[in-house]
Amino acid sequence: MKVGDLIRLPVGAEEWWGVKSKIAMIVEKQYISVSKINYTWVVLADGRIIPLGGQLESMVKVINESR
Repeated sequence: MKVGDLIRLPVGAEEWWGVKSKIAMIVEKQYISVSKINYTWVVLADGRIIPLGGQLESMVKVINESR
């Protein structure tokens, strides 16, 4: 996954993050620590910018990769 990718959010996205849309675009990968191991994905969905966490890779499907 990388910035610009369109992803399909998991079934529990509305309950977990309050996201009603099933599709989101990754807009940023924010690093939490200096070592660049801990990060969170930030997406655009429902007309808002939403941080979703680093575990996102195992929960979503990339439906359109950016170039």
